Amino acid sequence: MVDIEQIWLELSRNLPVLSGTIAMTETDDDFCKAWEEVNKLGLEVILCEILRSELQSAIRDKIVPAFWSHFPVRVEMNEYDVDSQFHLFHQFAAAVENLQKSFICLELVSRRVINLYPQTNLKTWDFKTVLLQTLLAQIPTGFNEAVFAFYQVSFQIYIQQHNKQKTGPSEADIVLTKQECCGCKNKVSLCECQTLDETIDKTNKALQEIELLDGIAGQSLTSLVQKCIEEHIKDTCHGIFDRSFLRQLEMNSLVFDYGIYGPRAYGNVNVV
Repeated sequence: MVDIEQIWLELSRNLPVLSGTIAMTETDDDFCKAWEEVNKLGLEVILCEILRSELQSAIRDKIVPAFWSHFPVRVEMNEYDVDSQFHLFHQFAAAVENLQKSFICLELVSRRVINLYPQTNLKTWDFKTVLLQTLLAQIPTGFNEAVFAFYQVSFQIYIQQHNKQKTGPSEADIVLTKQECCGCKNKVSLCECQTLDETIDKTNKALQEIELLDGIAGQSLTSLVQKCIEEHIKDTCHGIFDRSFLRQLEMNSLVFDYGIYGPRAYGNVNVV
């Protein structure tokens, strides 16, 4: 006689999403035997639908709310200081790292089901679109400010890394240890640009692997480039009306290279 409770116990132990947990475990022989029993009972299609529904619920009720919990309800852009900016930077990086770990668990469930039941429709087990739609549906009001802070720091590091490659460390940087680094805003002797650059690379790579880079960062990147253009215009021709500044208003290619290539190159300096 088939022990349904034992079968469900083995399935839930190897597919924890059935019991409301996102983490995954390694498969074992008991799980494979349990799946074989499901096949014998002709319940594999029903079980796949249950799993797919549970994964969608996990995205909606656990993964996305956990991601948004890292961000403030509201941040006034004109009120936060450098410390707040870097705090938001690290919050965003940590949130993306946790999101990637959760999504890896979802993909493990998908691959496990597809391996055991190859007849399943692969498109219905691609949850990247569902994740993006759910993220946008639950987006908090302070999120854009947090993302903008992350990519503003990213842009600062990008420029600083480019300048270092172009000119190399200057004697002034070595002697004047109290000088502030333009990237990380620390003293030059305590520069953290390399560490921050690694965090930026890791974060952008994670977003790209989950196919969220454009959906999450697109608006903030556009705003950042627009802000650079406005500041450049203000610095170049503010208060002067008796001559043309069209040629001088040509933006440094670094701004556009960053907007186009920077995040997609995982934050590495990529200047054409």
